[in-house]
Amino acid sequence: MKLIKLIIVSSLFFVSSTNSTETVNSKFVYLQENKVISPWIASVGNKANWYVPAKEDRLATIGGDLKVAFNDQTKLSGIALQWNSKTDIASFSLSGPIIDLSKIEDAVVLMFDIYIESKVKEPIAVAMGCGDPCKGKVHIRKLLTKQTRKKWLTIPIPLNCFSKNGADLTKINAPFIIETKGKLKIRLKNIQLARSEKSDLGCKKQ
Repeated sequence: MKLIKLIIVSSLFFVSSTNSTETVNSKFVYLQENKVISPWIASVGNKANWYVPAKEDRLATIGGDLKVAFNDQTKLSGIALQWNSKTDIASFSLSGPIIDLSKIEDAVVLMFDIYIESKVKEPIAVAMGCGDPCKGKVHIRKLLTKQTRKKWLTIPIPLNCFSKNGADLTKINAPFIIETKGKLKIRLKNIQLARSEKSDLGCKKQ
């Protein structure tokens, strides 16, 4: 069983074919291109303040460990994230109301598109939050270091891997968190849940 593998999924069962943010189910879709789906709120955080919500199309942690731009006037799509911290972890999150994903735990993956602009030198993790300190992390540095930079990749992480690592799927209030330290530039878009392959059990016990 491969924990994570790169795939391109042609049909998502939670997204309308019109690709409009008005026609998606916000329980399962969190970011389309560079648009955060309501009621989810984008925020960044570090040890100085773990919750700094977005007010404009840019946001940054106290001290500037992590800066995020939703529209940086480049030809590249998605949102731009730039870490610049020597020692402290900084995170980007999409959070909001509590949702229960436990009934689809073994049927879906958390999927997102990532564009790596600089070398991945430090540990990097994707997590789901369920009320501080409840969280389930999946580390992806090993996967990312094997990929070609400056190319969009689609990464699916089985939902049951988050629950195996500590997430309580009955009370998810942050369906997407990404955290690292050091210097790193990436772009993200299309964060959502999608059907997993029937042959892939993820982290489910066989």
